[in-house]
Amino acid sequence: MRVTVIGAGIAGVATAYLLARDGHDVTVLERRDAVALETSRANAGILTPSQSPPWNEPGIARQALRFLLETDAKLVVTLRAEPWKFLWLARFLRNSAPARHAAHARAILALARASRVVMDEMVHRHAITFDRTSAGVLTLVRDVRDLPAADASARAIRDLGTAATMLDGPATLALEPSLAPIGRDIVGGILTAEDHSGDIHAFTTALAAAAAEAGVAFRFRVGVQGLRLSAGRVVAVETASGPIAGDAVVLAAGSVSRALGRTASLDLPIYPVQGCSLTYSVPGWRDLPTRPVRDRLMKVAITPLGERIRVSGMAVLDGVRDGIDPRFVDRTRRALRAIFPTLPEHAAETVWSGCRPMTPDGPPILGPTRIPNLFLNTGLGALGWTLGCGAAQVVADLVAGRPPQVDAAAFALARYG
Repeated sequence: MRVTVIGAGIAGVATAYLLARDGHDVTVLERRDAVALETSRANAGILTPSQSPPWNEPGIARQALRFLLETDAKLVVTLRAEPWKFLWLARFLRNSAPARHAAHARAILALARASRVVMDEMVHRHAITFDRTSAGVLTLVRDVRDLPAADASARAIRDLGTAATMLDGPATLALEPSLAPIGRDIVGGILTAEDHSGDIHAFTTALAAAAAEAGVAFRFRVGVQGLRLSAGRVVAVETASGPIAGDAVVLAAGSVSRALGRTASLDLPIYPVQGCSLTYSVPGWRDLPTRPVRDRLMKVAITPLGERIRVSGMAVLDGVRDGIDPRFVDRTRRALRAIFPTLPEHAAETVWSGCRPMTPDGPPILGPTRIPNLFLNTGLGALGWTLGCGAAQVVADLVAGRPPQVDAAAFALARYG
């Protein structure tokens, strides 16, 4: 079968690779010059099953006003008039009901674990290297008043079925000596041993090379304009250079998926949530951590990637944007230096921002649509790296008519009615 995959991030590349392994003739269309140049370019680099609970935890509605008024909130909502943004937020808050939130968290965790199995097989088969660490993720507690909430967070992670060890201040420093310069400020930590990390861009690039060897055709600088339907099926993908016909289409276009879905009369409840990262080249720096470090107070993640270190943070709802407010970049920069004050003053800095395609309930949207030959792999949100390979396997299984290893109903578009 001829399958067209729209999008060459982790979702599209992994899906194309697995479809080719199944014997399909696969073409990937990408508007950029190469793979993994948008949301999969420079995210936090952490694969975190421990973060399976969606952001809309029960009680989040009480924080809604803060999202609108404070630029240091975990989630910043700009006041720019945009009806879809506020409709999406209403659904986001509605899905914070405890039973819904718990069910979504369990589904995401199952997919995260399946994803690691798929990724490990890819890594082994193709000897992929991507600055991987497998020493867990350490979340810092730097305020004694936050200890009860941190302990409750660790219990919630354990209740979900993921290991989370609560550490006191000395144990935290013993585990991660690179934090010694701020040792007096650390009162505890949470170690989530199942989490790991690596460079998503390096992985996706290597997997694309393996996909190309398996016969996948990558077409870059192709601007997809929509989907052409006839007799209830997709007969072609419309591009700026003309239509591309095929037997099936997988829409894996990240935050652009909503606009493309509308050309086929599909309402995909996806909103682009912007994030940013700063990456520094630090060869020879003695205080490079041995594992990712997250900070509960400043809501940032700091990840070692070989001889580099990356800090990421912010979640901004302000539509699709190519740039990010310099205030958010500066806040992220200051957060890194607050935790690692010995970072070399003149370390080369690379700034990235990208839009994470988020659903209002948390799980991605995977699998078939009411259009028989149109499949979805989108809405992976802030867990695209954690879920990407597993999501691709679910979609490849459904295209092939195989039952996936996880409950596909939890990720179906049909769950929205």
